[in-house]
Amino acid sequence: ALLQGDHSSVAAAAEEHYKPQGPSDYVPSDPVSVAVALADKLDTLVGFWAIDEKPTGSKDPYALRRAALGVVRVILENKLKLSLGIAIATAVSSAL
Repeated sequence: ALLQGDHSSVAAAAEEHYKPQGPSDYVPSDPVSVAVALADKLDTLVGFWAIDEKPTGSKDPYALRRAALGVVRVILENKLKLSLGIAIATAVSSAL
């Protein structure tokens, strides 16, 4: 993105939108990266729930647990004042 002349925050968001990928991975803190990471994870979760594809105790082939934990970590570690219910409802209405 930087090579194409995009702003550094856009380049960071493109690189960091999958973060965190696990419990020891870093959490993005740049506001654009945070917004993109949350939007991506919530969109993934809402989309899979919409087609009734949910993780079970023994399998989670689409890493939905990791996405959900990523949402929580991004919110908590960035000390965001965000209603998770409203964020999920917004993601659902955007998917319809």
